[in-house]
Amino acid sequence: MPSSSGWATGAFTVYTYAAPFLGMSTGLSSEHAGMMITLVGVSAAAGVALGGIANDRFGARRVQVVVLPSMIVAFAGLSGIAFAFAPHALAAVIPLLVLWG
Repeated sequence: MPSSSGWATGAFTVYTYAAPFLGMSTGLSSEHAGMMITLVGVSAAAGVALGGIANDRFGARRVQVVVLPSMIVAFAGLSGIAFAFAPHALAAVIPLLVLWG
């Protein structure tokens, strides 16, 4: 399994490009992109809480087996949706942002 620092670095690096990506894929302005990033943060807080419970119950390896592929699906989905439906992809982007979080 990848080290936690490797996947975390990759996940946080994406924040640098979030506003331009959201503007291109959904037509949102920079101000509204901040609301979407807040949505990711709220989802992440919920994910950390649920992940902690799952980690205690099932162990870190089992949780990583579910969580890391889910992040791959979210990132791949965001890219695919952006290419296919930009700049009208807001309805499809929101659930993927929640999954990312």
